[in-house]
Amino acid sequence: MIVTCISVTGNHEHCEDCTLVAGNGADPVVIHEHSSEMNAAFPALLAVADGVGGLPGGRRASEFVLNELSSRRPPETHEAWEGIIRDINAKLITHAETADEGRYAAMATTLSLVHLTENSLIYAHTGNTRIQILNGIYLRRVTDDQTMYQWLLDTGNIEAAEKAPKNEIYSCMGAGNASNLKRIQTGTIPITDSQKAVIITSDGIHEYTDTDFLEDTLNRTDISTMKKAELIIEEALRNGSEDDMTIMIAEF
Repeated sequence: MIVTCISVTGNHEHCEDCTLVAGNGADPVVIHEHSSEMNAAFPALLAVADGVGGLPGGRRASEFVLNELSSRRPPETHEAWEGIIRDINAKLITHAETADEGRYAAMATTLSLVHLTENSLIYAHTGNTRIQILNGIYLRRVTDDQTMYQWLLDTGNIEAAEKAPKNEIYSCMGAGNASNLKRIQTGTIPITDSQKAVIITSDGIHEYTDTDFLEDTLNRTDISTMKKAELIIEEALRNGSEDDMTIMIAEF
């Protein structure tokens, strides 16, 4: 399996997005700004964490969570991921309270992870990073965006949703209190021959690129996967994204 990833800095001093690639006993790679293609044998653990903007220490929070995640042995069931994420969340809060005299006590991050085996995709998620699967020629969204905008849409408050900021999340890791981790979405999806890739993005990408563009780009056969990722970054920038932008594409 080839994992292609681009992570670039938006309108910040440092990139607050962080990525993790670990596969079949290989040393895990946890990194912020980068552009790379990596081999990852099954079973593989992939993740994107997006430090919450507006709170100090978003970069530290995303890196802390992925470093903790890289040291854990992935469980065999998706139900078990919730306990692992809550345990890492408790460690993040404790770390934030004590590091640098508590200057970053409110640091927080989202998290989307997939544990890939030859037969299944196990996922866990909180916040508004996003996991999607390329199923045939169509993208299938796996995770829900845990934002006030999406919640208002889901509850039928269309007018209020139109006024709500799309990036205001209601669940995350950290932020000084375990109660902020309101929802952890987990599940297992069998991998079939029709599924070509899993795509993980931060909201700096998927809030600024529509599904048709993503599908058309991901299905192109005349360019490399790295070029596809570059074109998606360029489209997000063209549409006004000023956030950090991360896209990870793992082709089965």
